[in-house]
Amino acid sequence: DKIKTKRILAALVQTAPKRWSVLQSNVEAVRRKTVEADLQLYRNGREIFVDFKHTSATKQRLDPSELLGVAVALTTGEIHEAHFVSNTKIDRISGERVNDINRVLSRLETGAINVHGGYSW
Repeated sequence: DKIKTKRILAALVQTAPKRWSVLQSNVEAVRRKTVEADLQLYRNGREIFVDFKHTSATKQRLDPSELLGVAVALTTGEIHEAHFVSNTKIDRISGERVNDINRVLSRLETGAINVHGGYSW
């Protein structure tokens, strides 16, 4: 939803301009029609989004436009929970972006993005 994307991005830029201004200049480029999960689960009528990340680097970086797309999907009710699972820890900037989004989502009284890192497979 284009309006929700702009509203969430505006709230994120207001919260942490340095971390989110990179997306503000081109909202159309980051607007996603869908978010893609590696695994979708359903529990009690709720859709759970799980995306697995694997990297050979020491830290996993999460794409800010993907995080924004997941935030929009949470606010529109397309998904009810979101989980990113990585074989390494998430890098600092990605962790801060997830925290920024979760603060905005909390004000909107919707689900949060959960990050699980440091798993081997």
